[in-house]
Amino acid sequence: MRRKIFIFIALLSFGIAEVQFEDYLGVGPNPTPPANQDKNFSLVEGEDLSDKLKKKFGGTPLLRSGSPSFQLSDQVSLLSSTGGLLTLWSTREGSWVWGYTPFDSLGFGDARIWRIITYNNGEVSFKNEASGNCLAAYGNGVIHVRCDSNDSTQRWALTFFTNQAIQIKNVGYNKCLQTPEIRHRVWYDIFLTNCVKAGESNLDQQWYVIPPTKRTTPVFVFN
Repeated sequence: MRRKIFIFIALLSFGIAEVQFEDYLGVGPNPTPPANQDKNFSLVEGEDLSDKLKKKFGGTPLLRSGSPSFQLSDQVSLLSSTGGLLTLWSTREGSWVWGYTPFDSLGFGDARIWRIITYNNGEVSFKNEASGNCLAAYGNGVIHVRCDSNDSTQRWALTFFTNQAIQIKNVGYNKCLQTPEIRHRVWYDIFLTNCVKAGESNLDQQWYVIPPTKRTTPVFVFN
């Protein structure tokens, strides 16, 4: 018994212990597709999961007292190599996060805008401007929940590819953010999957941090 405890502590010390999936929302491990909208896409309210979230998180504040020092970035957007913006489709906490093109997601407003929280050890969290929640690993996908700097499912490690795209690996699950190269629907599926290794095809795990995608007015107007 002592040997098993020692091995577990050693794994934690070296940061290689993985989080085991806990379905505390009761939605299963696979992302549920967003509500069907033929055109004029807009945010929906979504299912109320507040009771289940309270049991899991209680009254957790944005960043717990005693949390490590951090830096908060300006507004950014996260774009996949195939043109999908990481965005909420429901403002309800605990909802799945998906991808939409910049044009199709115009009606989502700040739901497709994020801020990057960078910690002293180089890990980051992604805080959504519309909900104030953070991106979290959940089963085979990602959701947005109240920010907690001590929750490893909300912490991510960034690695640069040679073309300066980034790989986004979840610290808790030790898996990477992925969207299939071919889009079969209006939205982009967003999954967590095994991280690609050197020499393997990696286009589906390439992401770019870009300026915030917002509506702008023309610089010049001609009457």
